[in-house]
Amino acid sequence: MRITKSDLVGMFKRFCALLNNKDLILEHNAVYGGYLVVQIGELGSEYHPFGHIRRNAREMYLSLAFACDTIEVIKEKQDLLNRYEKVL
Repeated sequence: MRITKSDLVGMFKRFCALLNNKDLILEHNAVYGGYLVVQIGELGSEYHPFGHIRRNAREMYLSLAFACDTIEVIKEKQDLLNRYEKVL
């Protein structure tokens, strides 16, 4: 499976949209070995939700895809619970 930069950026945008988070950056550094998701804090601090390990495009794409799928399942389950509670 070949992942292009546009594939990865699209998956990253999906991830950010699901979290409704505009403070995330997909950082790339070829010298250090790939991509890293960085969240910028209020005072400029950095947090790495996927850890400090840089990943190549394929690994980062698959990590983001897994996270997106998981978030969507959780949101669906939460919606079902909310609808069920309204019935009661």
